[in-house]
Amino acid sequence: MKIAIVGAGIGGCSTARFCREEFPEADIHVFERSDQLGGRARLFNDAGESYEAGASIIHDKNQYMSDFATEFQLDKLKPALTRLTLHDGKKAVFEGSSHKPLALAQLLWRYGLGPLRLNHWVEGFLRSFQEIYQLQKASESFTLPSRLLAALDPAFASMLSTRLRDAMLEKGFSGKMLEELVQGDLVTKEFSETAKWGDP
Repeated sequence: MKIAIVGAGIGGCSTARFCREEFPEADIHVFERSDQLGGRARLFNDAGESYEAGASIIHDKNQYMSDFATEFQLDKLKPALTRLTLHDGKKAVFEGSSHKPLALAQLLWRYGLGPLRLNHWVEGFLRSFQEIYQLQKASESFTLPSRLLAALDPAFASMLSTRLRDAMLEKGFSGKMLEELVQGDLVTKEFSETAKWGDP
């Protein structure tokens, strides 16, 4: 069997890896026009400084990437000290502390329990998305993304035709938090009337 894979980004490299596991005797060729692997997931240098071009943060619930890091003995970097600043396009509407407990207290003061509820809400989606590993182990396949989403969680299908803002308001999140923290003031003004969960 001959397998051709176009592109040696994260998708192409992982496809080659899984094809090798599934078809150990196959003749696999990966075609890449640049002289580096990894696509946008790379460092580039400019004026003596290094910058991440893409995929600089990977969620720890990404099972495949965690397994790859272990297998290839890659170290996990500790998160850098950062400070949350929310900007409406003209001025900062919120500036948090770089000290985590104080930053959380500031968020709770401004948005009530909303940030904690948001974290719990997102964690629920991540648990549902993790069902994909079981589906892949069982060699399940789907002809449409909507069918894949429905297999992960029946509630996902309806989200494709629901505005994120409407869904979050229905769950009791405050409009202030949505405008400033989730969507950003400019996004709310320009896109809230049309943007759907399934939009690219």
